[in-house]
Amino acid sequence: MKVLERVLPLLLLAGQPAVAADEIYQYVDASGVVHFTNVPGDDHPYQRLEERRARRRRSRRVRFRRHRARHFRDDRAWKPYLPYLREAARRYNIPIELLKAVMAVESNLRPAAVSPVGALGLMQLMPETAQLMRVTNPFEPRQSILGGARFLRYLANRLDNDLVLTVAAYNAGLRAVLKYDGIPPFAETRRYVKRVIRLYDAFRAAGERTPGRKGELLANE
Repeated sequence: MKVLERVLPLLLLAGQPAVAADEIYQYVDASGVVHFTNVPGDDHPYQRLEERRARRRRSRRVRFRRHRARHFRDDRAWKPYLPYLREAARRYNIPIELLKAVMAVESNLRPAAVSPVGALGLMQLMPETAQLMRVTNPFEPRQSILGGARFLRYLANRLDNDLVLTVAAYNAGLRAVLKYDGIPPFAETRRYVKRVIRLYDAFRAAGERTPGRKGELLANE
């Protein structure tokens, strides 16, 4: 019955003259059923679909700007993790600015973060990746940071120390980067790479730069 309640209003609309997308409205009732119409009444809190989509897009942009500004400018947010970041940067020869950028985008500096697909901790390692990187507790900050750095080094070694491809592989997987011989054509991955590189450049501009040419990671010694 709920399926019919979702679909029937659209079938009714199909028999009417075409309307613009911004003239279709929806609301969700107390049972979680979504209702659509092009003639909203005053008896339910209908919202125009295009308004909802635009609001979500604005909200995502604002959240990212706030998140970027917070972690770029507030040294206190980084203080608990700096010893581990420096240790990981030295051990795996990964720029600390890259570790910070990945960590900020991945978890927003939340050690207990869990993604909808099951990625865990500050560096958002999948359980199988965490195991391969010798991480026994991905929610423990030091283990997560060292595991993420170790994984970045593994990817960099496979991708000729290409910074951008290494970042893409951290998100989409090494197999996808090799398959497409570059950044995979996934919208999420392309957004992810832009965000990480933008933060990486900002961190480098703000502090002492790690040696190395732009766009290239140092080879592991």
